[in-house]
Amino acid sequence: MGGPTINWDHTWTDTQLNNTNFRLRVESIICLTACVSFPKGSLLLDDQGKYREIESFKSGDIVLSYNNTDKKFEKNHIVSLTTHPANEIYVINKTLRVTGNELIYAAVNDQNYKWMPISELRIGNQVMWEDGQRNVFNKTIDSIDIIHGNTEVYSIETAKPFNNYWVNQYLLDPPFKAQLDQVQVRVYYTAAVPEYLWFLFGGAPVIPYIIKIRTTRKNKSKTK
Repeated sequence: MGGPTINWDHTWTDTQLNNTNFRLRVESIICLTACVSFPKGSLLLDDQGKYREIESFKSGDIVLSYNNTDKKFEKNHIVSLTTHPANEIYVINKTLRVTGNELIYAAVNDQNYKWMPISELRIGNQVMWEDGQRNVFNKTIDSIDIIHGNTEVYSIETAKPFNNYWVNQYLLDPPFKAQLDQVQVRVYYTAAVPEYLWFLFGGAPVIPYIIKIRTTRKNKSKTK
C-alpha cells in the first residue's frame, strides 16, 4: 500500500477538500449511518401505527417519526435500508436490540431530553417510549446486556428534518444524519506541489500517504 498512516485532527470544510492540491480517493469509510443497526426481527413503526419486522421494509416505505418540537408523530419515508455484519449488540430491557452507537432519546428531566448513545446508557436512566397507541411516556432502563458474535444487522436512514424512528417502542436516531463524518483516504500529489506537502507533514513526503480527514459535519449530541 505504501506510505505511513497519519492520524490528522485538522478539520476541512467540503470547499477546502474540493480545492486542495491533493488528489483524494476514498480508501475506506470509517463511520456512516450504516454504523448504527438492528438485527433481523427488530420492529419498526410504520405509517399505519403498526410495528413490523425491519426486514419487511424497503427504501421509499413510510414510517412514523417524532417531531421533537411540536411533540407529535409525523409520517416520514425511508431513504435507504441496508444490511451488514456487526459483532456487538446491546440488548435494552430485554426487548430492544441495537448497536451501541445508535442514539436513544433520554430524559434529562421531566421536560427535556437529549440524544444519548446506547453505549452510554446506565441502569436507572429514563428514555422516551410509546405504548403502541401513540401515547408517550418515560421508560426506565432496567437491564442492559451485550451480545458478542457476528450478526447480520439492518441500517435505516429516514428523511430530514426528523430523521428518527421508533424501534420496539423506543425513539432512536442515527448519530451522523446520514452524512459522512470521517473517512480514510489515500493521498496522492502532483510533482508541482511537493513543497506544500513538506510544509504540511513536516518532512519529505512519501507517497501515497494514508490520513484520516474529518469534515465539518458533527455528531448530534445536543439537548432538545
